Amino acid sequence: MTGVDLTASLDQTTVRTIAEALSIRGVLVFPNQQITDADHVRFARCFGDVGAFRQQADRTSAVQEIFRAGNVDGAGNLLPPDGVQAQLLKLNWSWHIDSSYRAVPTKGTILRGIEVTAEGGATMFANMVAAYEALPAAMKRRIHGLFARHSFEFLVSSRGLPPMSAADAARLSPVEHPLVREHADGRRSLFISPPYIETIVGWSQQESLALVAELADWSTQDRFTYSHTWKPHDVLMWSNEWTMHVVTPYDLARHRRVMHGTTLLGTGPVQPAMVA
Repeated sequence: MTGVDLTASLDQTTVRTIAEALSIRGVLVFPNQQITDADHVRFARCFGDVGAFRQQADRTSAVQEIFRAGNVDGAGNLLPPDGVQAQLLKLNWSWHIDSSYRAVPTKGTILRGIEVTAEGGATMFANMVAAYEALPAAMKRRIHGLFARHSFEFLVSSRGLPPMSAADAARLSPVEHPLVREHADGRRSLFISPPYIETIVGWSQQESLALVAELADWSTQDRFTYSHTWKPHDVLMWSNEWTMHVVTPYDLARHRRVMHGTTLLGTGPVQPAMVA
């Protein structure tokens, strides 16, 4: 969107216009916004409660609502490309929905480019409403009423990351979400986040992962996706409720990529479609 200055407080008419545009588009781009972390958080608060990040690994500066995602340490040095932090960054190279492993996932994210890559590092989005609407009727019947088990621990173990502590495993216990989500406006969307889905409830893991892969392949066709090539000071805002996203790979050892972001907290659990 152009004509919006995120360094200033927004009036309610502008806030409503942005919210309406997001509900239609799913992803909004605000180019050339040279804002501070405080500006970023003020803008995010126009659209709901904002998550806080208390662990130093997730934070930057003194603004606890800002998370930092990047392959550069606090001193400005590139991180080891084979280290744990690099492994965590590479998780974003798989299609996913943020925090799907929580009982109430976030409803949106606002991300800005601090340092952007010249090669790779784009963010792609899939419209899960359009993907669901275009599904063959037989597939809609097949998946109606099914629930998936989302598990952060499954992602950790399946990607060979260091094991979670007992406390973290208890704090992030698995949750079940419907494969077909119904929204307040009556629209329906697929709700899949492949790296976190351990099984379809009542199915074998092999059958489950095959179905999730089939739905992911369907949802990420060109006709359902948008790819954003970042420029410095871009701000992206997206709905986490009906889009899925991925970062395209880049050379972590050569290219710097640093993003600052905020999360918009969800207001309730994922609602299943009640009627086929």
